[in-house]
Parts: sequence; structure tokens; C-alpha cells
Amino acid sequence: MEYDAVTKVKALQLNRSSDITEDTYIWRLCSVDYLLKDIENNTNTLVVPRLETQNDASENPLISAIMDLDNQKQCLFKDLMSRYYAQCWSLKDNLDWNDFGTKNDIIRIKCSATKLFDRMMNLSDRFYSMNYYMHTVKYEQQSIISLKFSNGNFLDFLDPNGKALVDSVMTLQDFWANESEVRLLYIHQPQANNPFPTTHNIHGDINQYCSHVLDWRDLIEEYELSPNNSDKHESLQKLLKHYGAVKKC
Repeated sequence: MEYDAVTKVKALQLNRSSDITEDTYIWRLCSVDYLLKDIENNTNTLVVPRLETQNDASENPLISAIMDLDNQKQCLFKDLMSRYYAQCWSLKDNLDWNDFGTKNDIIRIKCSATKLFDRMMNLSDRFYSMNYYMHTVKYEQQSIISLKFSNGNFLDFLDPNGKALVDSVMTLQDFWANESEVRLLYIHQPQANNPFPTTHNIHGDINQYCSHVLDWRDLIEEYELSPNNSDKHESLQKLLKHYGAVKKC
């Protein structure tokens, strides 16, 4: 594999949905405290999408799928899919504050989708072309998701480019279609010949979080604090403005 800017441009194009262009903007509702911590630490924290983190049994269906291999039925993808870390963004700038399920104060941030993806895809990861993805989420009926991913032959999901595995975490039940989600995905695969992933902080009681290195300068273009917040969060606002973000009027 080559590790240069030209090759990276190709990977950026191949690994994102065709409907995500240079003109695509995305918005994210997130915890004020978590965002401040990430910016201060030059990290971006992603989470393994699964029932325990998303309260949705259809998330990451292969993580608990029973597959056929050598005439035996086994849960074969659990370890692999537990290293798929995602972050939820939206094509909508007006999702209700109450849609973000937390008791913490909330902020909405706006980024260029391609700029965020470019900034995340790190050439220090020797397998960057296979470990970073950004897709618009596909919404399906729960029954169809189960039919596609909940069982089958283990080898059928092991295509050379890992497309079937990526598709499984980019598909949600149509109950969530109103969110118009764009999902950022990082596959954490530390190996002897690829030490870069070891620089990330994997944490949580089931290792559900991955704090990936990220330079936030000039990345967030606009922000908006929830009117229901308990505080003005002046320290975060000061940092955001220093990094080039503008408060939405």
C-alpha cells in the first residue's frame, strides 16, 4: 500500500457515499462536556454502535449474529465488530434537542462532511484505506435487517473490501429515518506492522469508546447551544471561537 496524499484522495472518495460531496454539511448534537474534553485533548471520541450504547437491538447486527461455519452455528463476529467505532451526524440542522438522550448540557456543531472525513483519515494508519468510512445511513425495516445480517454463512460476509461488514453498521431500522444520519466509522485494528491505532484511547467498561487523534482547528464552522442548558459554557465558547467557529445567531 502507498501512503501519500494522492492515494489518500482516492480512499476518501471510495470510502464515502457518493451523495456526500464537497458541498455537504453535517450537524451533530453532542454533550458540551464531552466535546470540550475532546477538543482540549485533540481527540474525537467514537462509540461502538450496539444495543448497550444506542438502545437499539438492530444496531451492528453482526455483533450478535449466529453464523454457519463448518456445519456449526457460532457467534463469530463479536470480537471483530466490537472494534467498529462510529459517530452519528445528520444532514439536518434542526433535529430536536430532546432527540439527544442525555441529562448533560447539549451543543449542536456544524462541519463540512468531507473536511471532517479528510481530517480523520490519518496516513499514519498503514491500512487507512480500509479503516475509515463515511456513509449516509440506509434505513430498512427491522425484518429486512434481520434477514440480511442476523444469520447466514460466515464466509459470505468476508468480501475482500469488507463492504458487507461496513454496510451492516451503516444500516438502521426505518424508525430512525427522520434523523437523516451520516455515520463516520473507524475500524480499530492494531497490528505489529500497524502501531498507529495503539495511540488511541480505548475506554469504557466494555471498551465501547475510542478517542481517536484529531486536530479540531478550523473544523467546526458553526455552533449552537441548547436553550435548555444550565450554563453558558464560556470556556468552550472561547475555545470554539479561537478555532474558527461562529455562534449561530
